[in-house]
Amino acid sequence: MNSFKAIVFIGALGTWGVSSATVIDFEDLATPSGGYANVADGYTSQGYQFTSSYSGGFAVWAADSGYYAGSTALFNNYGGETTTLSKVGGGAFDLNAMDLANVYRSSDVQSIIFTGTFADASTVTESVTLTDGANLNQFAFSNFTGVVSVS
Repeated sequence: MNSFKAIVFIGALGTWGVSSATVIDFEDLATPSGGYANVADGYTSQGYQFTSSYSGGFAVWAADSGYYAGSTALFNNYGGETTTLSKVGGGAFDLNAMDLANVYRSSDVQSIIFTGTFADASTVTESVTLTDGANLNQFAFSNFTGVVSVS
């Protein structure tokens, strides 16, 4: 299980074709105390949605938890389950980067495989390795341009 923050670059906006970054920081889910808080089925922010392969699978650590990584981060609360990012209503987007930490802030080395799916059902994969799982670390994605989902 890994918590994450996502920075998603969306396609051309407006008539001038200017690209704009959408930062999804999960701060609207901030919980000051109580250990952790469950998040309703799926999470939607700024035109993007996160879904879990397990119904009701998301949670966030409260700021008073020893597992809080210094900023609110969404995590899939069930081992072996898959989190998927997509645009609300469908459509392509570019995934630029994502901040990741081990959900329990463990320093264990951990590899995570991301799969981007394109509109024609072809895929691209990229593996990232958490070597400092105790802190949020940013990972850049180089081939996730024009994907319709990332899992």
